[in-house]
Amino acid sequence: MIFISTVVLIACFLAYTVLAKKFNIVDNPNVRSSHYEPTIRGGGVIFFLACVLHFVLFDYQYPYFFIGLALIAIISFLDDIYTLSAKIRFPVQLLSIVLIMYEIQLFNSSPYLVVPIVILATGFLNIYNFMDGINGITGIYSIAISISLLYGYNVSAIRFIDNELLVLVLISLVIFGLFNFRKKAKVFAGDIGSIAIGLTIIFSIGKLVHESQDILYLLFGAVYAIDGGLTLLERLIIRKENIFEPHRRHLYQVMVDSKVFGHLTTSIIYGVLQLIICSLVIVIGKVLSYQNQLLVFGLLVLALIVLYVMFKRNLLSRKRSSVQA
Repeated sequence: MIFISTVVLIACFLAYTVLAKKFNIVDNPNVRSSHYEPTIRGGGVIFFLACVLHFVLFDYQYPYFFIGLALIAIISFLDDIYTLSAKIRFPVQLLSIVLIMYEIQLFNSSPYLVVPIVILATGFLNIYNFMDGINGITGIYSIAISISLLYGYNVSAIRFIDNELLVLVLISLVIFGLFNFRKKAKVFAGDIGSIAIGLTIIFSIGKLVHESQDILYLLFGAVYAIDGGLTLLERLIIRKENIFEPHRRHLYQVMVDSKVFGHLTTSIIYGVLQLIICSLVIVIGKVLSYQNQLLVFGLLVLALIVLYVMFKRNLLSRKRSSVQA
């Protein structure tokens, strides 16, 4: 079944690239782009198709997650083509997050946490979209998380999600990576890709945290959360910028703009760092009490914040020095 699904995903992906060329679904460079040539956009539709295959082939599992994913995939694909207003996109994002939280059964177990979790999850979903700005980063980072989720599933007694869903998503990421993880990418994920895989990651981590009652698993998305969250705070509080305007303040963008790191190197660094954090969580999570989990959680987040600030400051300082010279 997995082999047939892989063949179907490859065929659908290749068919999409042909149609995208025909209908001119391309990403043209702009002020915050890290590419210089028009490139096929929306190739991340393969992530959604992987979930469609799982839903159809494996007993229609997780219907509320699938409905939420379908809604957000449709609106994100339309946004790739027409550029929709946030007034249209944001309510659909909220509805999709609510649906997956209902699937996770958060309303029954932790009703008092629903509102803050929905807000934070929606924020992280948009961060996943914002971070999709250089070749390979969405694919490599998502592969790191997917491998960690699969490993956690297979070595633990916690059956938090259907294994085949994780496998199909991982296969779709590898297929996409063959065309995106290049110096000159053939396709970009587009909003449909980054949003669809972001929602799938949120659902998977949410299921894991809920079933295990282990807060450390939230760190499976820590690298993106730190870069996206701190960059937002920097622009809003320190620089007093309009956060809805295009920018190049994310650390990964500063790394590329510094000319010290290339697109692919930066993407690998993000993926490897997240993989290391996931590995630490898997190794130490089961031997700690809840209080110690909170302590380790706080220490790891603090370490990432310090690393972000110091590394970004160093890169910006080197950039200013080279300009002055």
